[in-house]
Amino acid sequence: MVSGLTRRTPHKVRSNYYYTNWEEVPVVLDVPAASIILGVHNDTVQKLLRLGKLSGKKVGKDWRIPKAAIMDYLGVQSNAQDKGGDEA
Repeated sequence: MVSGLTRRTPHKVRSNYYYTNWEEVPVVLDVPAASIILGVHNDTVQKLLRLGKLSGKKVGKDWRIPKAAIMDYLGVQSNAQDKGGDEA
């Protein structure tokens, strides 16, 4: 190992929270997963939920956030919407 360089692991990061596309994202997320996707702190996600800027449900003490709510907040359309659905 080169002198002065150390191998560090990120603090409290779960590797299964990193996604490469929307199809990999679970239908329902918890606050830590939502914060990683949004690129903000957990407290910021909780504040957005409390203010109603991000929709979610409180289950006991924990928040559950639908993937659709995250996509809506970011202005991302789902694949079904992208394809245009049935046209008359």
